[in-house]
Amino acid sequence: MSEAQMNMILEKIASVASAADAASDATALAARFTGPALELRTATYKIRATDPSYDAPVPIPSGSASVVLPQATDQWPRTVFAIVSNPDDMTVAPMSLTLIQDTPRSDYKVYYAIPLEPNTVLPPVAPVTVGTAILPNDTKLLSETPATVAAGYADILAIGEQSPSYANFDAEGDTLRTAVGAQYKAERSTGIKNTATLTFGKVAGPGKSIALATNESGAIVSLNIRESVTAKVVVEGADVTVEGGVAAAAGLTRSLKGVEAIYDYQLLFYIPPTGDTSKIKLLGFAQGLLTAQELP
Repeated sequence: MSEAQMNMILEKIASVASAADAASDATALAARFTGPALELRTATYKIRATDPSYDAPVPIPSGSASVVLPQATDQWPRTVFAIVSNPDDMTVAPMSLTLIQDTPRSDYKVYYAIPLEPNTVLPPVAPVTVGTAILPNDTKLLSETPATVAAGYADILAIGEQSPSYANFDAEGDTLRTAVGAQYKAERSTGIKNTATLTFGKVAGPGKSIALATNESGAIVSLNIRESVTAKVVVEGADVTVEGGVAAAAGLTRSLKGVEAIYDYQLLFYIPPTGDTSKIKLLGFAQGLLTAQELP
């Protein structure tokens, strides 16, 4: 894998994504997307078919890669990580793409598409000609395993500073926990009328964690978590109002029972090596509504 080869692949991916996004065509998108990246974009297409005001998918930039980090292997499937930006619009956040090629003759497909947080600086990584290793999920080489990072961060989003994992993660620059974290959840729960309850639950994300070793023995890790939000009517004869994307996904605007919505989070972290006292850092995230349905 060379930078020139990667840029050709990225150009094709950006073209496919642009056309699929414009037409909300999940079938066309599947030619170059798979896993969580495909599922979230497909869900967005379905919601926008009913509610065009719902946010469109974040575009895949069409510029050249500033970082290309391939897996150093002669086996398949194989993985490559890249950072790409839009040279014509520097206000658009750079995008991290984790690509997987299943067989020697198959196309690389986007498994994770995660915009970077503002002012994110990636740790040093190997040159494209050298590549790196994928670390196992139970690796002892990192301060925490990818599995415990996923669970710990989900806990922080749920209960904030009360989480035992809170001190292990860097809060500075983390805009996701500001947007959907514990304080946001408390405000939403307080604001709901007395005839209903609002609860938030942790849901396992189906996406696999992909940890790529960095030069300083840490890892850049892409992973997937999900969250349920349930509004349940608790007073007979009362109802809940359903709005926005949830209304579009559930196909209703009011319910006498309640509604459950499932949200997807695709997260990019830096995990320091074992023995390093640095905190785990959120480098970027993608999020969106997957499904919504009326309670039985």
